[in-house]
Amino acid sequence: MGITLESIYKPVNDFFLNTFKSDEGAPVEFRLQQFGTVISEEDFEGLSNEEMSSDLVNEIPYVEDNGLNVGFLSNNIDSVYELILGAQPFVDESLSHDEKEVIHNNVMRTLAQVGRDLESFSLVRGNGITDFFRLTNLSPSNWFESDSKVWEKREFEIKEPKSIVESEKSNTNQKILKVRMTDAQLINVLPMLEDSKKVKPLELKMQVLKMQPAFIANPIMINKVHTSKPIRRIRDHRKVQKPVLARRVNMTLKPTHKKISNVKRTAVGLKFSQAFHGLRLNEKILVKDFIKKESPSKAIKTNDINISFEFCVVNIRRKWFNEVICNINRSWYIPGIPKGALSNPKIGGLSHLPVAFLAVKNLNITANWDNLDKKELENVVSFGPFDINNQNIKEKGSLSHDGIQIIGWMLQKLPELPPHGKN
Repeated sequence: MGITLESIYKPVNDFFLNTFKSDEGAPVEFRLQQFGTVISEEDFEGLSNEEMSSDLVNEIPYVEDNGLNVGFLSNNIDSVYELILGAQPFVDESLSHDEKEVIHNNVMRTLAQVGRDLESFSLVRGNGITDFFRLTNLSPSNWFESDSKVWEKREFEIKEPKSIVESEKSNTNQKILKVRMTDAQLINVLPMLEDSKKVKPLELKMQVLKMQPAFIANPIMINKVHTSKPIRRIRDHRKVQKPVLARRVNMTLKPTHKKISNVKRTAVGLKFSQAFHGLRLNEKILVKDFIKKESPSKAIKTNDINISFEFCVVNIRRKWFNEVICNINRSWYIPGIPKGALSNPKIGGLSHLPVAFLAVKNLNITANWDNLDKKELENVVSFGPFDINNQNIKEKGSLSHDGIQIIGWMLQKLPELPPHGKN
C-alpha cells in the first residue's frame, strides 16, 4: 500500500515536538494543518507588522476527529478570552470569613490585571478602519522575510512498510492527495460561479460560510448565552493612549500565487481567483480549506518518498493573555455560562491555545513514482498537509512549492474554563 497521513505525521511530529519551545510543564501537542496556509505578499498589503502577526494567530483552533489535524473556527481567541471579564469569585461557603476574603480579593486583583492587560495591548488598526487588534508577538520577528537567516534545511525519507495490512489504515488517511477541481465540480459547490456577473469577495466568503458546519461558520453560541450580569466588553470602550500605526510590513516574499505553466485558467477559474484574491488572509484560509475538502481525494501507490524543505519554528507570545487566571487562580465563575463552556470548541470555545507554528518553504517531494500515481500527480494541489503549486512529474519527478506555507501548530491544552459554574 502507499503513503498515508500517519506515515507523514509521525516523523514530522517526533522531530518538531522537540523543536518547539513551550513553558515547562505545559501540556502541548503538535498537530498538522489539514491543508497548508500559503503566505503571500498580497495578504499583508496595507497592514503593519503588528497587525499581520496578531491576525495570523488569533483564530480559535480545534483538533479534527482524526486526531492528527488542526482546524480553525471563524471566531477569535481574544473575543472568547475577554468574556472572563464578566467573572465573579467562586467561594466555598464552608470556609471561614478570612479565607473567603482572601480568595475574593485575589480573584478581583487578577481580574483587574486581565482588564489592564487587554487595554494595554489593544492597538488601533492602520488602515483607516475604526477598529482595534490585540498585539501578539511572533519570534523570530523576521521569519517571513525572504533574506532572513532563521530558516533551516530538513529532509525526511518516509516509507510505508508493505507488510501493513490495508484494513488497518482508514480510507480517509490513505487518500492524502487532493486534485484540482474541474469547472463542473467547482460550480457544483459554488453555484454563483456559473452566473455571468463578477463574484465579489464578500459573496464568495458568505457562500462558503453557509456550507460550513455551524460550529465553524458561526461559533458565537457562548456570546449569546443569557447572563444575569452584563459582561464588560473591551471592544466597546478601549482606552489606547497612543494609537499605534506601527511600521508597515517590508516583505520581499516570492509570490505564491504565480501562474503555473501547466495550468490553463478557465473563465470559471478566473472568476473564482479574482474573488479569492480580494479576501483577507483568514478568509482565504476558510475558503481554500473548504475547496480542498470538497476536491477529489486520491491515494497513491508509491510507498517510499523523500520530502525536503526549509523550516522555521515561530513562537507566539500574547502579553494580554493572563496565565494566572486560567491555570492558577481558578476560584471564579461567569454568571450564566456553564462550567467548561469557554473550553468547548463546538460552541465557539477555546480548548487549545496556539503557542507556535511551523512554517516551511522551498518544499520538494520526490519519489520513484508508480505509473498510476504520475497521472494523478499532474493535477495535485495538496499532498497531505503540503500545498503544491508546481507539478514537474514528467521532467523531474517532483512536486514542489517555493513560497512560505504554515503546515503545523504547537497547541497548549487549556484547563476547563470557566473552572466553576453557578446558577
